[in-house]
Amino acid sequence: MDLWQLRDRLRNASTARAGNRRRLLQAACDLYTAPLAATADYDWIQPHREAVRRWGTEAHLQLAELLLPEDPSAASGLLDKAIALDRFNEALYRLAMRALHALGEAGSIGTLLNALSRTLAEIDAAPADETTSLANQLLRR
Repeated sequence: MDLWQLRDRLRNASTARAGNRRRLLQAACDLYTAPLAATADYDWIQPHREAVRRWGTEAHLQLAELLLPEDPSAASGLLDKAIALDRFNEALYRLAMRALHALGEAGSIGTLLNALSRTLAEIDAAPADETTSLANQLLRR
């Protein structure tokens, strides 16, 4: 991936108009497909890998937020990809729950919450109250 292109597209998207913003975010998402130097084990790489992961995650999250009102299916697919890239990021799960609700797939919201719970248990954590409240709220609608 070209790190400078990823960074520039994400930065430019923050000030772009709607159509151009979507194009820039899509380009950023297309660039971020795997962790930086995923197979490398350099001593210095981890902070850079984390920064780039955050850029990629932010691009996916912002694009999914743009897509959700008009194309929840595309937003859901994008969020599935983003969760695979950053499986501990609760903001991705919350937006994915909203996308599932918009698609009429409320039953999948509980499955997604369970998957998040199992993932966070790996690091001795649990979903935030905000996440469980959202899931419960969407399931009641």
